[in-house]
Amino acid sequence: MHNKIGIIGGDLRLVFLANMLIKNFKIDILGNDNNLFEDGVIKSKSLEEVCDSSKLIMLPIPLTKDEINIYAPFFDQNITICSLMDMDLKGKVLVSGGVKKDILQQFEAKGCSVINLTDDYEFSLLNAIPTAEGVVKLILENSCRTIYGSNSLILGYGRCGVIQGKVLEGLKSNITIAARNPNQLAMAQVNGYRIFHISQIETYLDQFDFVIN
Repeated sequence: MHNKIGIIGGDLRLVFLANMLIKNFKIDILGNDNNLFEDGVIKSKSLEEVCDSSKLIMLPIPLTKDEINIYAPFFDQNITICSLMDMDLKGKVLVSGGVKKDILQQFEAKGCSVINLTDDYEFSLLNAIPTAEGVVKLILENSCRTIYGSNSLILGYGRCGVIQGKVLEGLKSNITIAARNPNQLAMAQVNGYRIFHISQIETYLDQFDFVIN
């Protein structure tokens, strides 16, 4: 059935995606027991069911957090990457993010295509925004002090680091960037942040209220 899309695991992003797609497609899900799914979304009982007639299979971002199980925070059982690879995936398209090269190659060896969304610059940049907001939420929930006037250390100055710096700077935190990449350190310095090479972190660590990796 070409109008069927399978969704395996994932957080609220895949819940919202399923609710958007249900208007035009049949949606089968596995590994996500969140109660916000709209009527019509079918909860499958097995990988065989969800993979059987789905040419397109949506997977979480990141695919995995432990290199073994598919990321499924709203599910009380494990769905292993190996069990998915045991399915007949020939000709199917898998969409995920943060898929490491060795896992990507194993999937491709099964005859399927993998779209790794985090390889797309625009997607990664926009995805860094909710990531940065999530960091602020964690800081507020786990700290007794204000972000205002705090000293924050950000490890790395890639896409997420750039956005995180702007968000915390906007809340009047004093930002320092630690990185290995000399280009990232130079860019952070140009943007007005204190910098040091990450190999020196033990020397400076006690100066910070918050450390964001």
